[in-house]
Amino acid sequence: MPTAEEWANAIEKEGFGLKIDTSYEEEANSDGFYGFRPCKYYDLEDVGYELDILLRMENLEDFEDWYEMFPKVKQYDSAVIFGVYSEYDAYAAMVAGCVLAKNSGGIYFDLDEPVDLNELCLQCKDIDHKLKTNIG
Repeated sequence: MPTAEEWANAIEKEGFGLKIDTSYEEEANSDGFYGFRPCKYYDLEDVGYELDILLRMENLEDFEDWYEMFPKVKQYDSAVIFGVYSEYDAYAAMVAGCVLAKNSGGIYFDLDEPVDLNELCLQCKDIDHKLKTNIG
């Protein structure tokens, strides 16, 4: 799992207009990192997602549930879960999740369905282009 700053830099390096909140690492508590994270996506400021970073050691039951669907999960020690409320929140979570999975060698699944990272990256680039031209 990269640091929040490394994650934000990777999103920028990929050319996306998404700016994620990086302050969550300073707010860690004994349960880990979680909570609403505001973002900015081009001119959209009312964007964000619920972020929950689960560590395998503290969430064995969740990881065991995923093993059945995604055997590759066994090699990871953490999982990042996004919760969204609006269409733009979903776009921000897709971009953030795609870049995170791509740069950390992770996997991406949505509603218990695996998603091909190459296909997801293309979808994210398309969404980003539409947001840039229509809003940015």
